[in-house]
Amino acid sequence: MSVLEIVELLDGPLGRDAQGPFADAAEAAVSLVPEGRTCTLLDFSKPTCGFNPLAVDAPADVIADYVVAALKNLFDDGDIRASSDRYLRNATIAVLA
Repeated sequence: MSVLEIVELLDGPLGRDAQGPFADAAEAAVSLVPEGRTCTLLDFSKPTCGFNPLAVDAPADVIADYVVAALKNLFDDGDIRASSDRYLRNATIAVLA
């Protein structure tokens, strides 16, 4: 169960037209995003396709390399810098441990 699922259980649905104590905070956060910007949400607990990159039979560091590379392909050059790369890579390896 993800953190968002727990919040939804306690407070109700999140996202567009959310209600409850988090609705104002969500609206404030969304209002800070420039209108032309694309926001991508990846929810690994509810994949929209049948391929789970974390289930591949390969060493954890190799899987982490491909996961980070895939995420980098979603964004412009420089959006995922060295610190974020390291955190994403280590988080992937930790999930696989």
